[in-house]
Amino acid sequence: METLEYLTAISRNEKMFNKLYQAASVKYDLPEGSLWILYFLIFSDEEVTQLDIAERMMLPKQTINSATSKLAEKGLVSLKKIDGSKKKRILLTEEGKRFTDETVRHVLNAECRAVEKMGEEKIKRYIKLYSEFYECMEGEFKEEGIIDA
Repeated sequence: METLEYLTAISRNEKMFNKLYQAASVKYDLPEGSLWILYFLIFSDEEVTQLDIAERMMLPKQTINSATSKLAEKGLVSLKKIDGSKKKRILLTEEGKRFTDETVRHVLNAECRAVEKMGEEKIKRYIKLYSEFYECMEGEFKEEGIIDA
């Protein structure tokens, strides 16, 4: 395989993953930003702010802010001020918990089963290789001046 063929295959794989999550968003009638907020809230037992989600899910702050507002309007999440801070904690409401259990939890369950099917050895290799490739790409983007060093 030539370098460009490898890049095409990598790009195609990334797009296939994105397509899965887009399909979940459509199925559950949720914008993708909302899906990711609910997804993150399912397994987070700590205080979670919009900034936390934006940083951990690597999504723009504006996307998270807009999606959080829409989820709050629908009664699926509430915002609670954190004592001694200007930040607000995002919480699932009871309706949000029910909705998430009927929708987004299926995404997490499917992912968990996929990881289990791959097995520990393969999934560790996948993560290691994916991380190494990212580091190579980041270094080359810096070298090209695409991103700041």
